[in-house]
Amino acid sequence: MSEKNLERAVKKGLSAPFSRVLLRLLLSVLVIASITVFVTGLMKYDELQREKETLEKEKEALELEIEELQYLLDCPVDYDYIIRVAREKLGLHLPDEIIYYTDQNK
Repeated sequence: MSEKNLERAVKKGLSAPFSRVLLRLLLSVLVIASITVFVTGLMKYDELQREKETLEKEKEALELEIEELQYLLDCPVDYDYIIRVAREKLGLHLPDEIIYYTDQNK
């Protein structure tokens, strides 16, 4: 075999396994990158789901508060309303009432 043929054979023999190794390396990197992107996206999705649930609970609480406030706006201003507001907001009571204080009132 001539020297040139020997060089070609050596180059061919080295380049084929090198290209296979390079191809496998690139495929491995691609698979790892894909898995990383998928897992990161899944974690972000879970975080957004938890945030959505929290916001929905907050929304329900605010809707309930709106209903209560609307009820108070719609109530007629009569004697019972004045008594209720005096008890709840001002802590007042009628002169003939006896008030008992317990630890639960705090």
